[in-house]
Amino acid sequence: MVPHAAELRPSPRRRPGPQGGAQARTVHRGAPAASCHGGSNQCSTMKGGTIKENKDFGEPQADAAGQRLRKAMRGIGTDERVIIEILTKHTAMERKMIGDRYKVQFGRDLKEDLKSELGGYFETAALALCEYDSHYLAQWCRRAMKGIGTDEDTLVEILCGCKEDMLMQVDAAYQYIYDRSLEEDIESELSGNIRQLMIALLQGQRAEQEGEPSRDEAKKIAQQLYEAGEGMNGGTDEDEFIRIFATTSYPLLKLTIEEYTVFADNTLENAIEKEFSSHIKKALVTMVLCIKDQVAYFAKTLFEAMDGPGTKDDVLIRILVTRSETSRMLSRRRTTSRLLTR
Repeated sequence: MVPHAAELRPSPRRRPGPQGGAQARTVHRGAPAASCHGGSNQCSTMKGGTIKENKDFGEPQADAAGQRLRKAMRGIGTDERVIIEILTKHTAMERKMIGDRYKVQFGRDLKEDLKSELGGYFETAALALCEYDSHYLAQWCRRAMKGIGTDEDTLVEILCGCKEDMLMQVDAAYQYIYDRSLEEDIESELSGNIRQLMIALLQGQRAEQEGEPSRDEAKKIAQQLYEAGEGMNGGTDEDEFIRIFATTSYPLLKLTIEEYTVFADNTLENAIEKEFSSHIKKALVTMVLCIKDQVAYFAKTLFEAMDGPGTKDDVLIRILVTRSETSRMLSRRRTTSRLLTR
């Protein structure tokens, strides 16, 4: 398995001074994943995932799980139920230990054995579960920009849907896996306002809120957004939107979204839909929806992936895998089993 981003030990970035009651802090771009995708003070809605940490999990438990996996894949046929049970009952850290102990016990690579035994979307999901979330999302960022054309929708989902702590881990993992800069690839592959927004987000300059956000500050920012958009005569000040969305703390932005409705007699989502177009519109709306309720946003994205003829299996797997430890939006094991065994 690929090492976790925490093992990269990159140099820290320093946040700027306080903004609206926020406190600057040092960001380690390869820091271990938090219990939610964005820091403990910003993710009250992200608690209660469908995969729970086992505090008593250690090498004996990892050895036992590895032995069950080896038995499930030996000989004629594969016991898929065992694979699903083990991979969907353990956290990413526990699965990493299972993979490490699997190699110690059997001299074999768990991912390679899964590749040889499985196929289709079952294989895709099983291998995704063998990755840390940040590494898996980094791989999707690379896939979105590799070859002819760019998959902006995937980049928006990942880079605008992640909170900053996770975004920094994806950035570090991308550098580790591909020995290239995510920021430089975005600079090369994208253009216009969407490129500006994503590069701004990757700077890690968002203030961290200390204490309750100021309602007066939220009203001030709401007015700034209104004057840069709906209230502006002729055109839109895209730079102002990008600056605010890339540097303001999440709690203050959430309060700003509420105050915007009061000030403008319109929702911020509707204002963005009216004032912007193309990928920058989708990116800003995604950020607004995630700031309001990240779980609801990904539940909506899951529904859209399954609605209508056909299923966007890649989207479905990506969300279920990377949100399983933080979001109780679906029964993970039941949904994964139904998807992979159809």
